[in-house]
Amino acid sequence: MKVSLSSCKNNAKVTPKWFIKMSNLLNYSWRSHTFCLQADALDDRKTTIYNLQRRLKWSKQQMESKDLHLGLLKKKVTELEDLLRDKGRVEVERDENSIRYKKLFKQNDKLQRELLDYKQQVTGLKAKLLEASELRVSVELRMPDRIRASLAKAEVYQTNRISDYCD
Repeated sequence: MKVSLSSCKNNAKVTPKWFIKMSNLLNYSWRSHTFCLQADALDDRKTTIYNLQRRLKWSKQQMESKDLHLGLLKKKVTELEDLLRDKGRVEVERDENSIRYKKLFKQNDKLQRELLDYKQQVTGLKAKLLEASELRVSVELRMPDRIRASLAKAEVYQTNRISDYCD
């Protein structure tokens, strides 16, 4: 039922019946409007609930994705820690080998010096041996001259003695 103001203008008389009709009309209009508002609100609520459910689902997926990513990161951290431990062991071994190398290098230097000293001693002994052999050779070479001289002297002495006896 539609009542317009133009119909009110034509009727100059405003009666209580007219007020009742108008109030009923307004009441009906208000109820239909509130029903529409309630339907709109219900639709808005449904949309909001749907949107919230979508957000919740998306958040769950993001959380699962982040959990998966976090698991991968934890695995990577564990691998890196193991690698760091291994690297630490390698560094300790390297330091130990470096210390051992230095000790062996010092020992090598010491043995090289001793070897050089021994070589010098051997060279000195060879020189002395050469000198001794040269002296022996020279003595052997002189020896026959001395022996000859001694023999000649002995012969002269013997002949002098024999001649002394004979006389």
